[in-house]
Amino acid sequence: MRFASADWLLCLMALTLTGCFLDRSGSRTSQCTTTLECGADEACVDGRCERRVDAGGTDAGGTDAGADAGPGDLDAALPDSGADAGSDAGSDAGVFSPASIPGLVLWLRSDALPLGNFTTWTDESGAGNDALANGPMAVEEVDGHVVVRMGGRWYFTTPAFRWGDDASVFAVTSLDMIGPREQRILHTDFTTHFAFQVQRTPDLGVFVGGTGIDEPFSIGWHILAVVDQADVTDLWIDGTSRPTARHMAEIPDLSLPLGIGGNPTDRTQAERMTGHFAELLVWDEALDASQRAEVDTYLRDRWRGLGGL
Repeated sequence: MRFASADWLLCLMALTLTGCFLDRSGSRTSQCTTTLECGADEACVDGRCERRVDAGGTDAGGTDAGADAGPGDLDAALPDSGADAGSDAGSDAGVFSPASIPGLVLWLRSDALPLGNFTTWTDESGAGNDALANGPMAVEEVDGHVVVRMGGRWYFTTPAFRWGDDASVFAVTSLDMIGPREQRILHTDFTTHFAFQVQRTPDLGVFVGGTGIDEPFSIGWHILAVVDQADVTDLWIDGTSRPTARHMAEIPDLSLPLGIGGNPTDRTQAERMTGHFAELLVWDEALDASQRAEVDTYLRDRWRGLGGL
């Protein structure tokens, strides 16, 4: 009897001791009951030791970069925000995702959009609060980043969703301040409303129910954050706290559509935003200092090099 290769002979000689056999691809494997019986780069799958290589599918947060680096749960590279579609069952090590913080109800990212015109901005929070524009919006490249152009004519509106009475809002945006004196970054309605806006002075204003604060503000790209908790509302501009916001009323429990770049109840073109939007995150929870720092670092890393960021 002739063997096709030395591997066949080795397997036959050691069959009763190691359980060695060939799989369909011709690679040598061993029988196993647990992964501990396999090699450092293998896992026990259906009674066989197999190399831990992803199946090439799409992960919850993007496409896998390659083979696993660890025993069934760590990918070799970025990005991935959740469970893999391949053979590994876990997520990437050291990769922060906003979705890891409970209470996320709206997550819009411009770098998830193709260049060109669009009208629907898909919510990636899992809450289904997609933002719909009332006209064609443009996606363009600025400083090597893909961002949404806010031209002062159209704006986005989400479905009504519940948030407030402890909430956190983060926005990466720039304003040109061409057009009306006041421009809405975010707005709900004119009664129990929440308004986040810039005035030509220029000042950044946060208003709840018609009362609020104005803070000195420079035109250009900024990371803006509002966190409302226990009758106190804090405002951050580029990671720096603006304590005057503490004199503002807390954001009430809202179940309203959210206007992005305009007031959703205003039929005119007044107060619509001119500039760009990169990312928007809304939690129906007050983030603590550690969580806020995580989100700020995540946004700085993602949008580094955009304007002055």
